Amino acid sequence: MIDVTKLAGDEQIAVIDQQQHAIENAVLGAIIAAYGIIAARVVIKRMAELIERGEINMALAGIGLGGEADSPVFRAVATVARERTAAAGNALARVFPVKQPAPVAPGSLLPRPFTPAPANIDTPLRFSTINPAYVDFETRREARIMMELMRSAREGAQIHILEGVRGAVRPPIIARQLKTRIGLDPRSVTALNNFEAALTGQVDAAVLTRTLRDRRFDGTIRRAIRDGKQLKAEQIQRMVERYRLRLLKARALRIARTESTMGSNAANDFLWQQAIGEGRVDASRVVRRWVTRGDANVREAHRSTPGLNPNGRRMGEAFNTPLGPMMRPGDPAGSAANRVNCRCRLVVNSTG
Repeated sequence: MIDVTKLAGDEQIAVIDQQQHAIENAVLGAIIAAYGIIAARVVIKRMAELIERGEINMALAGIGLGGEADSPVFRAVATVARERTAAAGNALARVFPVKQPAPVAPGSLLPRPFTPAPANIDTPLRFSTINPAYVDFETRREARIMMELMRSAREGAQIHILEGVRGAVRPPIIARQLKTRIGLDPRSVTALNNFEAALTGQVDAAVLTRTLRDRRFDGTIRRAIRDGKQLKAEQIQRMVERYRLRLLKARALRIARTESTMGSNAANDFLWQQAIGEGRVDASRVVRRWVTRGDANVREAHRSTPGLNPNGRRMGEAFNTPLGPMMRPGDPAGSAANRVNCRCRLVVNSTG
C-alpha cells in the first residue's frame, strides 16, 4: 500500500528545502547590499575629522549606524525576508496534502484563531499574509533583523575605530579602512585587523592557519616567510580584501541561513493554521514532525530531537529539544544555540 502521508511529507520536504535555499540566497544578497550602501556613505575626510575630535558616535550616526532601529537600508533586508517567506507559503500551499474540506474540532488548538473572509473551501488553498499570527511574526522579525544588523555593524565599526586610536593610527587611515569593515561584527573586525598586521613587515606564519583565507595566496606567503622578505603593499591589500569578503559573507550567511529556516518553517506552520481556520482540515488530526537533514552537520541537540517527540506534536504544541522547547525549527523564541544556522524542517500532515 502507498503511504500517502509519507509521500506528502517527502513533497513538503522538497519544497521546504527549495524555499530555504531561495530565502537564504535572497537575504544573503540583501544583507551584503545593505552593508555596501552603508560603506558607500563613509566620506573619508569627514570621518577622519570626527575621529580626530573623538566624536565617534556622531561619525557612526552620519553613515546610518546611529543606533536607531528605523534605517530603511536594513528594513529592506526584512522586506526581502518577508516576501520570500510569503512565496514559500504559496509554494507549500500548492503541495498541500489535504484536498477535501474536513470539520474543525471544537476548541481549536490554534495559537491564535484565524478565519479569513468567507470563501469556497473547495478552491485551492492560498497562503494568507493577513493572518494575524503571521503578521505578528513578520513585525517582530523585522524589528529583530534591523536591530541585529545595525547593532553588529555599529559595534564592529566602534571596535575598529577604537583599536586604531589606541594604536596611534592616523584618522584618515582609520576612516579609509572603515569603509572595508562595515558589516563585520567586533570579532570579525579584530580578526581582519590581526590578519593585516600579521602580513605587514615580517610575515607571521600564523596567517596560514586562518580558515577563511584565500589559499591561492599561500605560495606567495610561504616564499616571503622562507626568504625573509616583506610582502608588497598591493599584495597585502589583495589578501586582506579577499579575507574581508569571506568574513563578511560568512557573517551574512549565518543570518541568512537562520532566517531561511525560520521563514520556511513558519510559513508551513501558518499555512496549516490557516487551513484549519478555513475548515479544510481537522486540527485534532494534524501531526507536526521535526525532520533533520540527516547529515554530519546536524547539531547533536537536533539529531536527538525527533526521538524526543516520537509521535510528533499537535498544532500549538512545542517540540521537546535538549536545548529547550521550540515551536518549530528556527523558532525565534528559542536560544541562539537552538536556532542559529539550523537547517531542519517542520513537516506537517493530517492523519485522516
